[in-house]
Amino acid sequence: MILSFFVLGFYGGRISTGGTRLVSGSADGEKSIPEQLKEFETAQTVQIDLKDVPILGDLNAPITIVKYADFNCGHCMHTSKILKSFLNEYEGIIKVAYKNFPLDGNCNRLVGRKSPEASSCIAASAALCANQQNKFYPVYTGLYDDNEAGVMHTAATVTRLAEKSGLKMDQFRACMSSTKIRDHINREVDEAEKLKINSTPTLFINNKPFPKSGTPDVDFLRRLIYQLINQS
Repeated sequence: MILSFFVLGFYGGRISTGGTRLVSGSADGEKSIPEQLKEFETAQTVQIDLKDVPILGDLNAPITIVKYADFNCGHCMHTSKILKSFLNEYEGIIKVAYKNFPLDGNCNRLVGRKSPEASSCIAASAALCANQQNKFYPVYTGLYDDNEAGVMHTAATVTRLAEKSGLKMDQFRACMSSTKIRDHINREVDEAEKLKINSTPTLFINNKPFPKSGTPDVDFLRRLIYQLINQS
């Protein structure tokens, strides 16, 4: 498997690039739920491309949550569990689209630092390749399970995960070394730049930015969904 174009740029969840710090999680001060609701209501609507993006939930659901994340980000892992719970709780009401913002220098041009492991980019590519075989979610959750267990994402570990998840391995290997996947990640990075994303996870709900990055407050998220349901 040829993955030489991937070089990791994640150092302790904090990246410096052109004076901007790209971070995993958020250090923002806490705001009250009414303040966050007001911030969301007045936020500008943005355009997000969901073509070929993994989506879980009813495609006709009225509420769309978009998550930009890195597979080595602890806050992203916790957010994935919250969103899975909400998909079950609000079945038919919400759907979740999963996009990549790897904190990795060679697959994210916004990140200045690199390291030889290529972990974040390998993981992002594995999830996208799994999606091509309609096996996104088992690989997605497996990548975060490995991260939680302290397993470094490598070509070998994602291959084992793909085999365990029932993927066609010749197709998976070809996908992992393809320019198509690299181009897909590049498009997501380009879009993230336009959306001024500089930390993971970053969420958008119905094309509006979530009031703060990092692991979402469950009570606020539930209030926001309730409000959006009443508006629909």
